[in-house]
Amino acid sequence: MTTSIAERALCVIESKLKAIRQEDGYSNSAGLNVFRSRRNLDPDDLPAAVLWDLGEQTTGDAPVGDVEINLSIGVEIHAAMNEDDTGSTIEAIKRDVKRAIYRDNKYGALICEGGRPVAIVGYNGAQLFPRQDGAISESITLKFTIRFKESLDA
Repeated sequence: MTTSIAERALCVIESKLKAIRQEDGYSNSAGLNVFRSRRNLDPDDLPAAVLWDLGEQTTGDAPVGDVEINLSIGVEIHAAMNEDDTGSTIEAIKRDVKRAIYRDNKYGALICEGGRPVAIVGYNGAQLFPRQDGAISESITLKFTIRFKESLDA
């Protein structure tokens, strides 16, 4: 069984997030705590990045053959809640995530095969989520779209 382009792209993003380390020039080491689709975090997990598959859409209505797919993903960033500097910590981690994902990506190419891009990643913005009462962290979600073609032929 071959791995889908969507899963390969998610694995590449996950790997890039895990590279976020202070010793490599980033503002923090959120790369030590990268999770896929995880809802609950412990204080020891912070800062952390949680990768979410937010669904995919096609462009067009092709019953068979190659179809262009837009896979939406979210990178949820969590930082320990601290009244003095949580906002600046979130902003620094947000910058780090964008730098990590686009590092070594020529023109946004995420996966290349034979010198050709197979999947392209685009940044769509971020949304801050208000802290709930009793929460241990503040969070923001960065949204990206991964564009690729996939054959719907059997």
